[in-house]
Amino acid sequence: MNKITAADLTGSEKLDLVIGKDAWQTNDLGGKVPSVLVSDGPVGIRSDFDAQRIQHPSALPSVAYPSFEILGQTWDSELAKLYGNCIGDDCIDRNIDVILGPGIDIKRDPLCGRNFEYLSEDPLLSGTLAASYIEGVQEKHVGTCLKHYCCNNSEYERQFCSSEVDERTLNEIYLRNFAWAFEADPWCLMCSYNLVNGVRMSENKPLYDFAYEHGFHGAIMSDWIACKDAVASINAGMSLIMPYEEPRKQELVAGLKDGTIDAEALNTAAQRIINLSNRNEAEKKLRDKSKSLTLEQRRQVAYTAALEGCVLLKNDGVLPLAKDKDIVAAGAPFATYFCGGGSSRVQPELPFISVPAKLSELGYRVEYCDAVWGARAHSTMFGNLKGFYDKALAADAIILGVGSNCDRISEDFDQQDISLSREELVLIDSAVKTGHPVILVVYGGGAVDLSEVKDKVSAILYVGYPGECGSAAIADLLAGVHSPSGRLAETFATLDSFPCTHTYRDHAVNCYSEGLDVGYRHFNSHHVPTLYPFGFGLTYTEFSYSDFRVERDGDGFKVFVTVSNVGQHEAADVIQIYVDDLTRCVYRPGAELKAYKRVNLKPGESTTVELTLNRDAFAYYNVNYHQFVVHPGIFSIELRTDAETVVCSQRVQIEK
Repeated sequence: MNKITAADLTGSEKLDLVIGKDAWQTNDLGGKVPSVLVSDGPVGIRSDFDAQRIQHPSALPSVAYPSFEILGQTWDSELAKLYGNCIGDDCIDRNIDVILGPGIDIKRDPLCGRNFEYLSEDPLLSGTLAASYIEGVQEKHVGTCLKHYCCNNSEYERQFCSSEVDERTLNEIYLRNFAWAFEADPWCLMCSYNLVNGVRMSENKPLYDFAYEHGFHGAIMSDWIACKDAVASINAGMSLIMPYEEPRKQELVAGLKDGTIDAEALNTAAQRIINLSNRNEAEKKLRDKSKSLTLEQRRQVAYTAALEGCVLLKNDGVLPLAKDKDIVAAGAPFATYFCGGGSSRVQPELPFISVPAKLSELGYRVEYCDAVWGARAHSTMFGNLKGFYDKALAADAIILGVGSNCDRISEDFDQQDISLSREELVLIDSAVKTGHPVILVVYGGGAVDLSEVKDKVSAILYVGYPGECGSAAIADLLAGVHSPSGRLAETFATLDSFPCTHTYRDHAVNCYSEGLDVGYRHFNSHHVPTLYPFGFGLTYTEFSYSDFRVERDGDGFKVFVTVSNVGQHEAADVIQIYVDDLTRCVYRPGAELKAYKRVNLKPGESTTVELTLNRDAFAYYNVNYHQFVVHPGIFSIELRTDAETVVCSQRVQIEK
């Protein structure tokens, strides 16, 4: 371990240490402090450095895993950890020290261009899955950088707009997920571009203090060019300004000269980078021995994540597909849709193979028609729609790929709407007119308004951005090789149903005036209809529940339920436990998710699931005391199959 401390460095060396050496590495001070190499991610390695740390003109190929949106829809902590293991092994192969992820911002706004990079609209699901991912990566002695801290819930004017959030909402919704993720000890924390309540996040000392007070121990770095005032950022508690920018360096130099940079803050920042370097050097010695997954095994995990994360939204009995049918397939997504745009876009290693091609490999009679050629801006280009219609008339079933590609859903900008394009609606209507079953395979980066089509088609499978192995997973789900078992990690509804679409926003401020009513909390509390609720997902089998009971366990409770697969297909169920405060003394949204577990069952198989609710599960943030508190009262502990559907419940008394 390097025995140098910040006290051993000159002021000039400390300045060099707290700003990047270049776009991707920390400064090594001429060999005094080993540098740390970071990479974009976190759904694959997006780096132009090879294993010898030679920089290439563009990003090198890497396994392209499903988007975090899909990982969120698995509700599978064990898979999230295994996914992290794969990323760790990928980093070892490429000699990467820290992966820039996971991203865990709350899906407040369905228009947000980066929703596909985030896990959920719920802080518990988001924070706990992120913690599992972090554990998985860091088991391989590779670091993670949790992001984007915080309230980066829109790409609109993201570098200049202030997210205006009340204290209680900030703590219950937008910081709670980070607090859960801190339990996994990420090496770094990345600030977001935006301001929060008028203070730029790169300079937000109160929120930096919150992180360190709630279990974070590492170095806070800026998102790339998020730092606008180097001195203010270091004084606030930032440790690393990325990337290197000459104006930022000159600000530091001037601050050291005129005394505006706080000497203690600079010393602390430099020491945290030394600590990061020391930790990295110690962990680096263990990496090769920790690598355990072959490239083929990592691709299998990518396939499994897509398989578990796709959500069956509707099925009138047409799925699984019968093999004695003639099938016509059409839609631009079947060509190349596998990921969203921006810094998480990975160059896949495998050649892209479409869903129709994969179905053909499984023995289905499938003909692909170029009814749609591709997507541009907010429209879709028609191909030979007449030719498709003629062939569809003679078919037995029709599969349509619809949705948005990485040019429509990406970092840097928000969507204009969440509807399917006009051209896709025409394509769907043409298919429906044939009288044959129509199966929609919906790609995209988050909630999609399917209100115009959901009653017209026979089946809907939401696949998001499924990664390079996604087509194989989708084909296996359609064919019934495996049962769909994903559950939505966000609410699907019409755009104007989301409260954020009615709050004030301009070039300077984004008012979170809906408060706690984010996602399903809004729809349940105000009885607003959804298309498909949070936690919803169909399978090819049926589950039954029995022996639901709640037992006191110290300051909390244990919840037990026996779940049985009473259908004909092996599938997974997600046990979702919600808590509702029935005697509330302050406003609380309706029942909130407090525990979950995914279980896989064969036909006829049963298992008893045990989940723990500690006292925190009943707490709310009290703005008078500036902390979470539990008031005595009556609470309903509920087993739900989704945020709207109660299966059984039990009331409990909470005392002081």
